[in-house]
Amino acid sequence: MRILVDARLLRRGGIGRYVRELSERWLTSPGVDAVRFVGRPEELEPWLAHTDTRGVASVHPLDAGPYSLRAQLSWFGRSPGAGRCDVTFFPHYDVPLAGCPKPAVVTVHDLIHFQAPRGFPAWKRWAGATLLRGAVARASRVVAISRATAEALEAFVPGAAGKVTVVHNGVSEAFLPPFPPDPVGLESRWGGLRPFALTVAPDKRHKNLALALEAVAEAARRIPPGADGTAAALRMVMIGVGPTVPEGLARRAVALGVGDRLVALPTVSDEELRWLYRNCAALLWPSLAEGFGLPPLEAAGCGAPVLAGDTAVSRELLPGVALVLPLDDPGAWGDALRQAADRRGGSATAVDAEIRRRFSWDQAARATLGVLAGAAERG
Repeated sequence: MRILVDARLLRRGGIGRYVRELSERWLTSPGVDAVRFVGRPEELEPWLAHTDTRGVASVHPLDAGPYSLRAQLSWFGRSPGAGRCDVTFFPHYDVPLAGCPKPAVVTVHDLIHFQAPRGFPAWKRWAGATLLRGAVARASRVVAISRATAEALEAFVPGAAGKVTVVHNGVSEAFLPPFPPDPVGLESRWGGLRPFALTVAPDKRHKNLALALEAVAEAARRIPPGADGTAAALRMVMIGVGPTVPEGLARRAVALGVGDRLVALPTVSDEELRWLYRNCAALLWPSLAEGFGLPPLEAAGCGAPVLAGDTAVSRELLPGVALVLPLDDPGAWGDALRQAADRRGGSATAVDAEIRRRFSWDQAARATLGVLAGAAERG
């Protein structure tokens, strides 16, 4: 089978990890004869130099970011390399509305624009809905990364019924034991932050980071004055919000009396993130809506206590992995965080065996390859 992969987001966020994890396995699969990647050569070529051990990959330049008119026009009239491939894989629903290669498989990660609309302007919701409906209409098959996403998609786009296959994401081996030695210098750089709660999320409305701040404040209130408790000095370390704490979050923290406890860290490597997971008092994941949940699964694999909001995705993916809490009860979050902080961080547990069983990138790559093969056979 010859696959064309839209890899424009190779180095961006969760979708980038999704593309890399699946493609690395396809490049070694005996059932795959060629993989042609569409994207930026300066990103793709160094990565392929280490991953394409069989020499089956090629790069087709397309320097147009996703979700833009330029991206749509870049595809129109020329589907790079598609004529020599059996199937095209779009790892997101930014599918060309004109000139879409066929057959095509599209992955839908979430419907957050429509489940938590207050965080997105009306024009962005309209554009997203247009793209999503067009992608589903043009796709031969659709992959949803959770049952919750599949159900939301079928409700929002009735034409998706019968096209959708649920394939869970995996958890990278970087976040599962046994762990290699920590990078030199991390303990001296960040060890003084302990004890700290951790969030791994951008400052978007649906990420609900204000609740994480409330949890820290509530945990501190539950330590009697003068008591020698860890929560009294608990910090809030935030990954993904930017190089500094956003103004709105900073103001909210000051109002809650924890303004001096916030620490924003810049983009971190997997090795640095693993250290933070392994040394935090707990990962807080209070999202209002998600398509999956890599941070809580990664953190749990590293032995960290995980506190997650009660959503459809949490109920599907996190039983036995996280403590699921109501999103309207900061007191419950504060109690749970105080108890986690008193234990002074996580340690490796049997949870990692459950994560390996249910959330393997090897399994995800095989299952998605099966969806691609089915689409290719049907033409």
